[in-house]
Amino acid sequence: MSIGSFAFSRVELENDVIVKTQSSQEVMYGWEVAIEKNDKGEYVFTAPAQGDSDVVRVRNKSGTLEHLTLSTLSNPIPESEPSPIFYWDMVGTDSSVGLRRFSPTLYAYVSPLHQENEVLKGKIEPQLINWKQDLKALPLVSSWTLTFNPTEQKFTLVRAA
Repeated sequence: MSIGSFAFSRVELENDVIVKTQSSQEVMYGWEVAIEKNDKGEYVFTAPAQGDSDVVRVRNKSGTLEHLTLSTLSNPIPESEPSPIFYWDMVGTDSSVGLRRFSPTLYAYVSPLHQENEVLKGKIEPQLINWKQDLKALPLVSSWTLTFNPTEQKFTLVRAA
């Protein structure tokens, strides 16, 4: 699997916060997978099959409504924990969800209204910082420094030396 690939995951939520990733399958554009339950009642993904070259897609074949995410990976599973970038709520049986090729933008914001792994269901109202970068222009690994100016009551995010 190449770096920069994606993974579909089945997740569990508590109060709109992802608390557990139960099963994941690495995918790339042009691949389709399905989530199913095996004979033991465990959730498993099928092996990737060829699909539309500009789409990555998952079909729910589990027989129940599912919470599914699409994540970015910096390394293959299990070396890399999936980092969700898209979330689909209650995907119906025999329904599919996916993503057409896009240009990713990395946003940073500071807000006391959200917590780590919280599913954001609407527009984010940035407080104290509004920062974005073209993800394709950034190196695979980079470090950033977040500073706060108490006089201006503003945060600044700059690439670390």
